[in-house]
Amino acid sequence: MRNWDISEEREMTKKIAPSADFDISFNFYYDETNNIRKFYVKEANFNSCFTANFVLGGMVYEGTSPNVNSLISKLNLQKTVKELKFKHIATGKFLNCLNSEKLNIF
Repeated sequence: MRNWDISEEREMTKKIAPSADFDISFNFYYDETNNIRKFYVKEANFNSCFTANFVLGGMVYEGTSPNVNSLISKLNLQKTVKELKFKHIATGKFLNCLNSEKLNIF
């Protein structure tokens, strides 16, 4: 693991954006979306589309961790679900996802 001193970059960014608050505490929960992990050449093509989108998706909130037990209960997930994934909330094309009852709860 490497550690970098970012104090110079931080000070420069503060000068560029003086209204930005660099002392707020945020918690990030993120996951890789559409990460194929390994990309290799097959006999006639590739194992995955090389133009596919790779997204770092997730949530962020300010301050300390909220209690999400009531949210998890309302979502009525199977007991075997260890972490919440989008597929547990909605499926299908974008407009169909917007109609998901669980997405509205979330």
